[in-house]
Amino acid sequence: MVNAITTTNFISETVLGIRDNLIGSITDPISGTRPSGEKFIMTSYPKRAVHYPLITIQNTNVSFPQRMGFQSTLHYTKLPIEVRVWARNEKEKDVLSQNVINQLRQIEYATSGTVQANLLSFKVNSAINVDEDGEEGIKSKIIAVEYEYILGT
Repeated sequence: MVNAITTTNFISETVLGIRDNLIGSITDPISGTRPSGEKFIMTSYPKRAVHYPLITIQNTNVSFPQRMGFQSTLHYTKLPIEVRVWARNEKEKDVLSQNVINQLRQIEYATSGTVQANLLSFKVNSAINVDEDGEEGIKSKIIAVEYEYILGT
């Protein structure tokens, strides 16, 4: 479920809505051993030691809202979101990345999905591997998704 996005808080509400939906639908591979107080899905890069895998969600380069027409009180903006999957190995990274993309795709038109929350035109712009060197290096994939949003008055 993604709650309705409001014009006054559209950036933070989009990030939090996507985070909350993924929390409820993506299974943590180490849920049984993850230390208490440590999160699997979060909205910022961790500032302390963590246990992988984890998923981070952030907004990136929100475009300046443009008027939708002459004398219109409505504006249009693009909301790029970065979902980054951090994993212990390639297989885990690929499985979690596919789960994220599938979930974001499935909630677009679902009841209480992103369209009902006023997030329109979902698309995946890229899914780029950013792996640390070596067999033991952390594997990650940056999934760049984008929504469009119409701001009211």
